[in-house]
Amino acid sequence: MVISGAMYDGILQYMQGGVVVLDLQGYVRVFNPAAAHLLGVDSGHAIGQPFASLFFDHAANDDFSQAVLDAIYDPALQHARDLAFYREDGLIWLNVITSFLWASPAAGEAARKIGLVALFVDITQHKHAEQELRRNNQDLEERVRQRTQELADANHQLHERLAMQAEEQKQLSHLARHDALTGLPNRRLFGERLTDALAGAASFAIAYLDLDDFKSVNDTHGHEVGDWLIAAVVERLKTCLEPEDTLARVGGDEFALIIGDPKRAEAVMEAIIARVGEPYAYEDGTRLDIGASAGLALYPQAGDTVRSLIRVADAAMYDAKRAGRRTWRRAATRIDGELAG
Repeated sequence: MVISGAMYDGILQYMQGGVVVLDLQGYVRVFNPAAAHLLGVDSGHAIGQPFASLFFDHAANDDFSQAVLDAIYDPALQHARDLAFYREDGLIWLNVITSFLWASPAAGEAARKIGLVALFVDITQHKHAEQELRRNNQDLEERVRQRTQELADANHQLHERLAMQAEEQKQLSHLARHDALTGLPNRRLFGERLTDALAGAASFAIAYLDLDDFKSVNDTHGHEVGDWLIAAVVERLKTCLEPEDTLARVGGDEFALIIGDPKRAEAVMEAIIARVGEPYAYEDGTRLDIGASAGLALYPQAGDTVRSLIRVADAAMYDAKRAGRRTWRRAATRIDGELAG
């Protein structure tokens, strides 16, 4: 069926999409009613006019008209793009498809371009929906980001609290078995170390040590000086011991030792009495003079339980004090469960 010119006119008249045909110089040759409605330009005024001149009154549409005209000089046969267009009633978005028009060639001749057709479809609602969707996605992403950050912060705070609690528990566990002033094992940990030694060693020695004249230092110079003196005594005691030995503070001025090699025990005791008895000089120049009395017990000769060894060593220490202080005594051996002097 051959479509007549009247039929083309009818199609253009009732098409919902705008149709504009330009010649190769950019002049309007076809401008259907839908194009007039979309672009806000009277069809009768548009025919025969340069396409760009239709939008001189609105400079914001220069980019729109230039985009359509550029298609005339573009080698691509067809373009599809979304363009913003400003009308008196506001901004709209148009999907614009441009394509070349070709003259029917005569026999033996090549086809030639004679113009450009531009099809316009209003996609404003679609664009608004896209923008709303984009805003919603951005809002959702921001809420997710904020919530993720909140969870990360909460998780970090939880880890910090757990780490703090673990550190506090570690400190409490340490304090439960160590002296707060010197950091040495306390009476409880000394008992545990002594129990381990009884379970795993064939022989060892323990000693109990009490400082002589320490109370007078506290009474005369105060507890701050007394605490300093305890720390100084501990440093001297450490120089008399080996790494495998145990030094514990079991009272205010009382210390207990486990000497791993009993053959060293007597030499250790002599060194301790000598070192502790050397004068001390406080930071203000005050001279402090104290000594130590000690008792030594050997395992297994003097006892084979924690309680018996401590009792024997403690008794030997008091023997040393009664003998005149600043000395040490070795405990007696056992006879029928009693100590023989």
